[in-house]
Amino acid sequence: MREIYGCQPSQEHYACMVDLLGRAGHINEAREVVKEMPFKPDTRVWGPLLSACKLHSQTKFAESAAEKLLTMEPENAGNYVLLSNIYAAAGKWDKFAKMRRLLKEKGLKKTPGCSWLQINGHVHEFRVADKSHPKANDIYALLGILEFSIKDAKEQTAEKVY
Repeated sequence: MREIYGCQPSQEHYACMVDLLGRAGHINEAREVVKEMPFKPDTRVWGPLLSACKLHSQTKFAESAAEKLLTMEPENAGNYVLLSNIYAAAGKWDKFAKMRRLLKEKGLKKTPGCSWLQINGHVHEFRVADKSHPKANDIYALLGILEFSIKDAKEQTAEKVY
């Protein structure tokens, strides 16, 4: 970026690199980017690193990223939930229970995932497992068809590979 485009990378650029490397399973390289960045890493950096640790079962590194996040955002329930899920996947039930206990003691609840979709100028909001939309039955029926189609396509692809 610097040499070719004369552009100085910002915190957001470093956060994107951490996210990309982490998603690809290059946790050590992502951690090196964090160590070498000329900024103090913030939640935009630690969050993707923690998520990548969950994705790739890196409990050891997850704990250090979570420690930073919990210090920066002590009221963000999502960080506690993510770390507790990492512990559960690793079979560390005592640590899982500790995270869930902390959530309860602090009175924190994770906000459900939410998406918006604009159709013909009207915005529709969807939350995880929410069936309050007037067309919920139609939407879930279509999702079922899509899920079946995707599974079928995967099976057909797998048959061609083997």
